[in-house]
Amino acid sequence: MLWTGAVIHEDPPWTLAAIHAGDGLVRLLLGNWSLREPPRREKRPEADFAGVVVNTVREKNVEVLREERIRGASGHLHRASIFVPKGEIIMEPVGAEGNWNQVASVYTKFGDLANANGYRLLSVVDDRERIPNEEISRMLVQVSGVVQWSKKDEWIGELIPTK
Repeated sequence: MLWTGAVIHEDPPWTLAAIHAGDGLVRLLLGNWSLREPPRREKRPEADFAGVVVNTVREKNVEVLREERIRGASGHLHRASIFVPKGEIIMEPVGAEGNWNQVASVYTKFGDLANANGYRLLSVVDDRERIPNEEISRMLVQVSGVVQWSKKDEWIGELIPTK
């Protein structure tokens, strides 16, 4: 609106008018772009896997809590992806492909929780679609028990107490 009035009443050179028109168009487009809906984040595969683990354990009539807040030896409050209160078992699902940010996070969390309250710590490796990276197990075995999902019938009954 201001640009139109300036062009009509002040009669600037056409190049200056064109520059201001382009500037106005860019601002309009950027303004609309900044108001758009933010892109949706894809659900992490390990979040789906955690749901599979929880449902399988619940089928055994075992109480399971998700995202339980647990204080580590350092005083830091950690979120346990899967917590079985009856056996004080903390399980963290880990992808087989070696998402090293996730592995490092579980390693750090379990390192802190290992010296707090005697929790039983278990890294559950997702081997449904591919063979797990051996380095994952070598790293996580230092701070927790490591089990493969394909062998769940062996370790679930043995490890998790039923009601």
